[in-house]
Amino acid sequence: MTYYQAMIEKREGWILAGVYADEGTSGTVKKKRDGFLRLLQDCEAGKIDLLLTKSISRFARNTVDLLTTIRNLKSKNIAVYFEKENINTLESTGEILITILSSQAQEESRNISENIRWSLRSKYEKGEPTINYNHFMGYTKGPDGKLQPVPEEAAVVQEIFRLYLIGCSGVQIKKYLEQHQRRTVMGKTVWQPTVIDKMISNEKYIGAALMQKTYTTDFLTKQRVRNNGTLPKYFVEDNHPAIISKEVFYGVQEQRLWRSYVKRQLKGKVTQYALTGKLLCYDCGSTYMRVTRRVAGNRDIVWKCGSYIKNAGRVCRTGYTISEKALHTEVWNAYAVMKQALPVPDHPDIKEQRSIAQQMLNHKKAIEKALHENVQGFWAKENLMEYYAREMNAYYELAEKLCQLLLKNNTDKWIASRFRPIKGYSKYKKYEDELVSLYVDRIWAITSNEIVVLFKNGSMVRRMWYY
Repeated sequence: MTYYQAMIEKREGWILAGVYADEGTSGTVKKKRDGFLRLLQDCEAGKIDLLLTKSISRFARNTVDLLTTIRNLKSKNIAVYFEKENINTLESTGEILITILSSQAQEESRNISENIRWSLRSKYEKGEPTINYNHFMGYTKGPDGKLQPVPEEAAVVQEIFRLYLIGCSGVQIKKYLEQHQRRTVMGKTVWQPTVIDKMISNEKYIGAALMQKTYTTDFLTKQRVRNNGTLPKYFVEDNHPAIISKEVFYGVQEQRLWRSYVKRQLKGKVTQYALTGKLLCYDCGSTYMRVTRRVAGNRDIVWKCGSYIKNAGRVCRTGYTISEKALHTEVWNAYAVMKQALPVPDHPDIKEQRSIAQQMLNHKKAIEKALHENVQGFWAKENLMEYYAREMNAYYELAEKLCQLLLKNNTDKWIASRFRPIKGYSKYKKYEDELVSLYVDRIWAITSNEIVVLFKNGSMVRRMWYY
């Protein structure tokens, strides 16, 4: 810059209008060059008569942008002088030479871009991820060049995963974090649900790294798109210390899918309560709705068949009403039974139940496998959701058959396997909404004082009460 300042000072009648520079940019995308755009604005304002630049590649590496800009400046009688090539754009031969030389500069940019791309893919193939360490909540760059947990931030990350796992939405988590004055990685006190959603799906929190999630489609525009199988992806496990256990992480991934599944079932309605979408009418299969009513001047909360409410009993024949207080008590009692009970021993009389339970387990394993494959980059979001819905529909159909057999045989439980709680999520002394989010798959309302609870491990407990 001092070189050009000195040059201008030596020339009589020349006045320095300004120095315009863009640091760290390739010159292929005009809209990303603030200095270049400011220069053009000053030219339009009539502040500049002559532009001095080192070379064509310094001015622009996009042939179309370069020629368009030069022609526009030429129409205003503004010359551009390229020192290295010794070209003045106001001279007759200027544009021909510029076209040739700018094409070479553009090709040079293409080669640089290809070399960078090849270098990155070579690293990926060796299991060496490239990670943006800046503003990564929970981590910083360690002495070995890998991610290293930041204890204070890691605690907030763990809090976010815990809240989502026990049933909180992104908006509810945002409110909780702000109320408890948790700060973002940028030190701000305001959180965004979209940021929270990205965090809970980031595989780096379990110590893994998925590479080439996106790729550049055009070296000129620098446009990046999601890689849905166009290019290979690379997945590395145990790349750095984990902040979140795999059990919690994959539990959250399943929760995300289940919430989308229920949202479709309820046609876009938000699952505000833990039992919403899980409590179903045994008679018609509709979901139950939470209703607040007044009885003798007192507020009473009950659950009632949604179809019965909407259709005034024309579709659902029963429309049983269940007290929320009783419902909570009996879900807790069912959980206590399931938690302590042993699996049902083999017996010829339960051959059909055993077969159904095994099929249910197979569907759960298929979903678990798909969740792991998704984290490794093998699924597109839409395809995974459709697959999950199919597997869950098949799973619930089988569960309904098992429930029918339970009622037909007048038995009080079916224990598929020993209860294995998620580590750190089992010390409950009474009913909590998070119990439902963590361990309950479905609840059938048989009558106003009878339910059957299906747990996520495939076990089923029947509860009746007379109070």
